[in-house]
Amino acid sequence: VERHGRHATAERQVQVARLMAQRGVPAARLALPDQAPWEHEGGTVTLWKELEVVEGTPSPAQLGRLARQLHDASADVPAIEPLANPTGAPDLEDRDAAFLAARARALRLRYDRVFRHDPLGMSLVHGDLHEHNVVLTPTGPVLVDEHSGWGPRSWDFVVFQVGVRRYGRPESSVRELLASYEGPDPRRWPGLDVLCELYELHATTWALRLRHLSPTFEREARLRLATLRGEATSPWTIL
Repeated sequence: VERHGRHATAERQVQVARLMAQRGVPAARLALPDQAPWEHEGGTVTLWKELEVVEGTPSPAQLGRLARQLHDASADVPAIEPLANPTGAPDLEDRDAAFLAARARALRLRYDRVFRHDPLGMSLVHGDLHEHNVVLTPTGPVLVDEHSGWGPRSWDFVVFQVGVRRYGRPESSVRELLASYEGPDPRRWPGLDVLCELYELHATTWALRLRHLSPTFEREARLRLATLRGEATSPWTIL
């Protein structure tokens, strides 16, 4: 269920899911692909087929192979929106809201200059590719929770790279992911840093929107904001 005002997001998810089914990409399938999405008093609704899930976590190599299958299934789909709503968190102090909005504007300008120069090219991308957005099934790993759209292919390696930068993920996991993808190494492309900063902004604004849930969320949101300001260097925690 997408909240009200996000019908376009649901429409894009449905369009991408239909494409993945047509191209044979292992991904969650719509239960009623010709009828979704629906508007309901609770929001915009889509229905998905239940997956038979097995124990375990997909490896970086499995994610790399999935990324390659997805990217090779490219087609005409709407472009991804790499910028989160920087002032979407409730009750932000004016100073914090102004900082996030200014950072978003600066990153938008930098993104517009670099995104078409990705050494891997442009294609359909997942948008948030990591272990928790892939489930293992008896027939292999399956993509779920797509934020998909047309964009730079390197976007699907950003979560792992930010994991190294901010969460203490081992560099070897990025090497394994890229080796299984079998393409140019995007870490040599200066634009990857822009994509990482965009994802970090998204991760920070997401935490700020949820900071009311617990003191742990509040502390982590404040740490991420302080990191973006250059006022903290402590590792981030996955929430």
